[in-house]
Amino acid sequence: MGKPMTSARNEEKMERKTSRTSLEAAKLIRQTSIELMKKNAKLYKELENR
Repeated sequence: MGKPMTSARNEEKMERKTSRTSLEAAKLIRQTSIELMKKNAKLYKELENR
């Protein structure tokens, strides 16, 4: 009976880790895409001014 309990507990730990890391990844992706949009906006303005 001991083994199934430990495996379930380990799966729960892993799930918590992955959910946290996916949240962090989502934040990073959001930040990066915002930065890229800003850079693109600058480039488009430069092109329009030529």
